[in-house]
Amino acid sequence: MSDYGRLFGRFDVESYFENENRKVLNTFNFRIFELLEQNQVFRDEEIRKLYDREREFELRMKSLPKIARQKEMERLVIDLSWKSSQIEGNTHSLLETEALLKDAREAKGKSKTEALMILNHKKALSYNLENPDFFNKLTVSKIEDIHYLLTKNMGGGNKKCTLFQGWNYRYFLHSVR
Repeated sequence: MSDYGRLFGRFDVESYFENENRKVLNTFNFRIFELLEQNQVFRDEEIRKLYDREREFELRMKSLPKIARQKEMERLVIDLSWKSSQIEGNTHSLLETEALLKDAREAKGKSKTEALMILNHKKALSYNLENPDFFNKLTVSKIEDIHYLLTKNMGGGNKKCTLFQGWNYRYFLHSVR
């Protein structure tokens, strides 16, 4: 399948997961940035809906007391850190993730690497929440910056790429600037 087809073609999730021998990419496809620049990902109507939903969300958040907003953001960081790490193969439960992030309590029988992955996700998400304009313009450098936060102290040193044991994907790592 072409890069364009992978990005913009129809995708049947059920049939994708039915095939255990599916072909997966082993490296990051940098051509995606060129494709995204050259093609409109969302239709105008979809963009309007997204902006409308964003305005609704902002108004609802502003109407909440400060403590409620903080609790919502705390819950968001816990949920996203857990689910993002789970996608990467992490075995922590949601409750174990919450205990790690709120109380610095590591789960029994889980590796330090898994705990570090969750903590790194929290740092990356917190960075994005504290810098809301960071992704106004998406660049490779900004993605590398976030990627660095996600993979910090997870191996690979200053190499361009590392392969975490048990994972098929080769991560490109942020070089020291």
